Amino acid sequence: MRKQRILYLFVLAAVALSYILADRREPLVLLCLLILFPFACALLQILAMSGLKLSFFVEGNCIAGQNEKVKLSVSRRNRLPFGRLWVQFIFSNRLFGDTFKKELSLVVEEKKGKEYTFTYNFGDCGEIQVFVREAKCYDLLGLFCWKRPVEWKETFVVYPSELKIGTEVSKRPATKSFGELYDPGRKGQDVSEVSGLRDYVNGDPLNSIHWKLSGKLSRLIVREFGYPSNYNTLVLFETMKNSEGTKIAHSCINAVIGLTVSLSYSLLQKGLEHDVGQFRYGEINTIPVNSVAAHENMVFNILHIPLPDEGNSRGTVHEFARRNTRNEYTKVVYITPVYNEQAVRELSENVDLTVIHVVEKRNPSYATSLGYLLIPVSAEDYRDTVHNIVI
Repeated sequence: MRKQRILYLFVLAAVALSYILADRREPLVLLCLLILFPFACALLQILAMSGLKLSFFVEGNCIAGQNEKVKLSVSRRNRLPFGRLWVQFIFSNRLFGDTFKKELSLVVEEKKGKEYTFTYNFGDCGEIQVFVREAKCYDLLGLFCWKRPVEWKETFVVYPSELKIGTEVSKRPATKSFGELYDPGRKGQDVSEVSGLRDYVNGDPLNSIHWKLSGKLSRLIVREFGYPSNYNTLVLFETMKNSEGTKIAHSCINAVIGLTVSLSYSLLQKGLEHDVGQFRYGEINTIPVNSVAAHENMVFNILHIPLPDEGNSRGTVHEFARRNTRNEYTKVVYITPVYNEQAVRELSENVDLTVIHVVEKRNPSYATSLGYLLIPVSAEDYRDTVHNIVI
């Protein structure tokens, strides 16, 4: 608006100077018209803004990297010429704690009602709150401005990029005595699942004898019990803004969350119930995932809780050991943007461990990984390169 006013004053000064130098009536008439015209435009703008109503609408949730549509509806009582409308959107990412602004300037059409659609791209996942606190209306010349207070707030979610991951379980670690899934190739001690019958041999426990059938066949028949093949799995991930003086790139955080969500869904599709846990503010918080609804609840919890300012692998491992989680989990998939070889090796001594280390761009070098499986993933191209994960 300042530029328009300076330019208009320059035009007035030029016309006034031409009147003084030429001493003719025409420049004087033009000067008078130029002086009156802004006030006429201001009056016209005031009339055009009569009954002005603004309403906003966000289309819905989206995926990181995709466009989110924001709609602005303008309604008026008349069709008088309208100058320019200016609106500022304030977007706040609750997960990352970032706030950024997007300005919208448009010429309102001479209609009583009109809807405008605009798109914004969100590269980071998380819960987004969008605000509009005021709108500014400018006259046709852009010399005057009227502020209109607006109270609008909306929340939507930017989900991490979808990955279709094929998950393979390389080996079955130790399990509890009872379970819901059974290995058809092995026999166990779960009396709730009978996998077969056979003749009695010396050493078979007496509680395995099928007494009723033995009486009919006149020989001892024993029941073979099932071997539970399911085990308690934890998908443990780390996200933080900084780690030991190093700032963690947003791309790495997005990749960690994307891999966690996708891997959890892949395990669920294979019928493997599990927990998803995160080390946050000195504690490991876990969420059970045993259904699609539970998976959606887990994703929501991840995306709407702010990232901790600091974090490191040592704190996660020490908390894991302090809670004696070996008695709770026999398989851990550890997804992290920071890698501490000593801490990871300590963790692998307690559980069957798979580590997914997310790096920004470069291919890191590692010490020999003994006792656990290490998978490096680049945040730059993990969407195109990660298709199968062996745990």
